[in-house]
Amino acid sequence: MFLIIVCRRYDEGMEEDKGGSVAQVAAVIMPAEVRAEVRVLQREHIRTVMDMLIKEMVDYPDSVAVGVIVGEQTTVFEVSCKKEDLGKIIGKQGKTVSGLREILKAMSGKIKLRAILDVKE
Repeated sequence: MFLIIVCRRYDEGMEEDKGGSVAQVAAVIMPAEVRAEVRVLQREHIRTVMDMLIKEMVDYPDSVAVGVIVGEQTTVFEVSCKKEDLGKIIGKQGKTVSGLREILKAMSGKIKLRAILDVKE
């Protein structure tokens, strides 16, 4: 169970017909157990998305595995695959893996999670 608090602030000195702005602030207060469970689900969602993306790029999708290593401040998403597919994941001059890292950064940044993508053979 969690509680959502919504606060509204009307700017002083602004008339309503001139389009006065209304600022809404929503704060979510959850117990620590619920926050931890939500964090686990968020990590699993990111792992699934990365797994699907990488499996679409390689010749041997059954050999691809994306693991999650959770540290105190950082989460490492570890990709393992066959040696033949390693070049496809890395790409020319590392551009493909850089793109995957940018996608990971976008997904993890949205939920304020520090994440690293590590490619293993």
